[in-house]
Amino acid sequence: MIKTPIRLQDLRKRIYVKAKAEKHWRFWGLFVHVCKMETLREAYRMAKKNKGAPGVDGVTFEAIEEDGLEEFLQKLRGELVDATYRPMRNLRAILKASGKRGVPQGGVISPLLANIYLNEVDRMLEKAREVTREGKYTRLQYARFADDLVVLIDGYPRWNWLVGAVKKRLLEELSALDVEVNTEKTHWVNLAAR
Repeated sequence: MIKTPIRLQDLRKRIYVKAKAEKHWRFWGLFVHVCKMETLREAYRMAKKNKGAPGVDGVTFEAIEEDGLEEFLQKLRGELVDATYRPMRNLRAILKASGKRGVPQGGVISPLLANIYLNEVDRMLEKAREVTREGKYTRLQYARFADDLVVLIDGYPRWNWLVGAVKKRLLEELSALDVEVNTEKTHWVNLAAR
């Protein structure tokens, strides 16, 4: 009997749910899933569907398919398994999957690893939300996927102090995780003033 392979979306969802439910769970086998041919095929399919541009090496989807997609993916898998794969320097992400392997920016596994890596940020914001809650009213809400984060704070003037406190605490937490904030893409906006 042949098992149906688990789709990548299902795998990502299961890992995310597990990480949220069991805050201290450690994921030791993620790299195995990255190296699976089904994961690499799905990553390729998603990148092509999103009209991904060639990297600094200039290799296009057309060139890969002309030379043979399966051979390309097999070679990539071999380099990953043998630990000889090296992403080009300017495509290396900030996050480290296990402290040793770089995570390719824009890679299909990057959002999953960022969600796991930044769980501490979620915990800090969830605690801030609970500490500032008054009955059914929340003074702070947030939404995060991977390394994208939006924090909303109550607009009443008496909560102005919370803006500075959350900003300071968030930067401390990111610094402790060794994550740099992209200052060009980061915006602190007062929606009440708009």
